[in-house]
Amino acid sequence: MSLCVRLEARAPARRCHRAYEIVGGQDLFGAWLVEMRYGRIGSLGQSRTRSFAGIDQAVALVEACLRKRATALRRIGVAYRLRRAVCGQDWQALEAGLQRFAEAPVSDKLA
Repeated sequence: MSLCVRLEARAPARRCHRAYEIVGGQDLFGAWLVEMRYGRIGSLGQSRTRSFAGIDQAVALVEACLRKRATALRRIGVAYRLRRAVCGQDWQALEAGLQRFAEAPVSDKLA
């Protein structure tokens, strides 16, 4: 089963339009892959792919990425919002971490 999570941070007043996408799944050889794509919305951005022998390591990486994105309001002044989340059976442990973004504050802090 696969995973696809898309987060966006938008604040036109701050000229901040960022996207962060995490895609996970298994390749033909049984390795677990996690691809992270990030950058300004509308641009090519950057991509990073990691390979793991087990699902537990892949889930740990995704959880670490989600924890870091959850601190965006404090770090960059704009909170990430959950735009899309598709979690297969193997990725069900991530649902609690995704709740942080569903309950994100409506108003963004302006500095």
